[in-house]
Amino acid sequence: MNRQSIFENGDTVLNLRTIFRQLHKNRLHGTVMENSSLLSENLLDYLDSCLDRFVLRDRLFLNPDISIPFLADKIHTNRTYISLAIHDLYGVKFSEFVSFLRIEYSKKLLKIFKLDLEHVASACGYMYASQFTKKFTEVEGMNPSTWRHFVAQSTEK
Repeated sequence: MNRQSIFENGDTVLNLRTIFRQLHKNRLHGTVMENSSLLSENLLDYLDSCLDRFVLRDRLFLNPDISIPFLADKIHTNRTYISLAIHDLYGVKFSEFVSFLRIEYSKKLLKIFKLDLEHVASACGYMYASQFTKKFTEVEGMNPSTWRHFVAQSTEK
């Protein structure tokens, strides 16, 4: 499967809804900080639905140039609201939010497709494979190649 078809079929093949829902599950199970919001519940609900769209439909987290101002412009709000909403909804900073989504997406690519690391890195919004490998290793405790090998062995059993 080529890179273009990965993007075209991403929601179906890679089930991005599962990735996004994991963030919510972490919050529900108390693995992230409790809401200390300066934002109203209505505004948080609105921003949550916008962030859901950010993940499921637009896949903006795969854009290498993603930033809070870029996202705020896309969902027609200000930078402060985006930053507060991500912190209050998921208990993480924006950069951690994007990294989580990219790494989960990359794990699905590594598991399903036999792409080299440069293509996986590029498909996940990283400019360089070394940048991707470093972040993946930070999050997963092993490099992507080792992770892929480990997953392949565990599914064979």
